Amino acid sequence: MHVTVSNSSPSTYTNSLGMTFVLIPAGTFTMGSPSDGSSESDEKPQHQVALTQPFYMQTTEVTQAQREAVMGKNPSVFHECPTCPVEGVSFNQVKTFTI
Repeated sequence: MHVTVSNSSPSTYTNSLGMTFVLIPAGTFTMGSPSDGSSESDEKPQHQVALTQPFYMQTTEVTQAQREAVMGKNPSVFHECPTCPVEGVSFNQVKTFTI
């Protein structure tokens, strides 16, 4: 599914599977932790990030039931909980789910 975002797009929407998404606007933000010694080294240095396009992001983790509805199977190790977040998926499986 492809979603087109425009200036008149709603700030949230819910699809047919009950997945709620919120609009993340284009803009800039500071990513990372300050260099005060209280953070991990991979969180530094702080730097500006620019989002050039708005996009929608789901407000919660993908549940096992949602993933199974889209992909036809549930790869979770702890698969007896359809309302729990899906786990045990690879980066490539996540990419396939989101395309």
